[in-house]
Amino acid sequence: MLAEQRAIGQDEHVVNRFWSRLWKPTEREPNATCPVCDKPVLAEPEAMFSPFGPMMAKRTREELVAACATHGHPPFNDATRSYLERHP
Repeated sequence: MLAEQRAIGQDEHVVNRFWSRLWKPTEREPNATCPVCDKPVLAEPEAMFSPFGPMMAKRTREELVAACATHGHPPFNDATRSYLERHP
C-alpha cells in the first residue's frame, strides 16, 4: 500500500513538473544590439518554422532599431522594455 502511494506521488510530481514547464513563461535574454546606440535588445529569433520547413532569416537594421527601448516603438520594443524594467 505504501509503495503504491509513493508511486502515485511520483507520478503526480512528474505531471506537475511537466505542466509547470509547459505553461511557465520562459525568460528571454537580449540576443542582439541596437545599431544606433549599441544597447541590448530582444529581437525575434533568426530561425523560423514555415509550412515548408525551418528557415533562417537575418534581422534587418530596421527590425533591430524598432526593438530598441530608446529608438524603437511599440509593439516591437515591448519585450525589450519589459526586460529592462525587470533587470535594471
